Amino acid sequence: MFKTYNVYHYRPDKQPRDADTLTAKQLYSAKIQTINDPFEFAALNALNGYPEKQAEFKNAGVTCFCRSLTNPLLWSHYANSHRGFAIGYDATNPFFGGDKGIKQRFLLDVRYEDVAPSLARFTPDELAMAAVITKPTCWAYEQEVRMIKQVGDQLFEVPVDTIREVVFGANMDKDRVKQIINQVKTAGIDAEFAQMEYIREGYGVNPTWI
Repeated sequence: MFKTYNVYHYRPDKQPRDADTLTAKQLYSAKIQTINDPFEFAALNALNGYPEKQAEFKNAGVTCFCRSLTNPLLWSHYANSHRGFAIGYDATNPFFGGDKGIKQRFLLDVRYEDVAPSLARFTPDELAMAAVITKPTCWAYEQEVRMIKQVGDQLFEVPVDTIREVVFGANMDKDRVKQIINQVKTAGIDAEFAQMEYIREGYGVNPTWI
């Protein structure tokens, strides 16, 4: 069964790198300028009078996870219309929870608000972090959790014991499922495997464990 303390990273399986980074025990940290919401981090503009604070996040990187495995929108939007896969990471692992500060890796739950953070509500230090973890409420379905790194646009290693699940979309071909399972096992990753299935009544998906 999937664990409530896991966080999920969705991949479309459109390119070899999607499975290759999994078997290499790696994740990618994207620069904040490349995130798909044009309003992302706009609140940092309120720090124009604090260039040192803006500089702190100029080259920052973000890796995005979701707390939900069963939201069909996530599978549609981030896993190639249910043809990709999701990797479940143990959020309680010291790799995710033991580091502190912008110079280290750490996980933060995104806050969903329709009022952008401002200096009227936060100190400059507080505003910088609030800008990185606040999104409009229309994105709340993602239940997003973020790993912030000081420098983005790079791959980084993750401990093999953080990878707890590999879950395939309901539309992934069975032969492709078997291929990825073999690759994951060959890489020495001790994960549980499942494939999502459409529920018979309604519009949801649930995992069937393999």
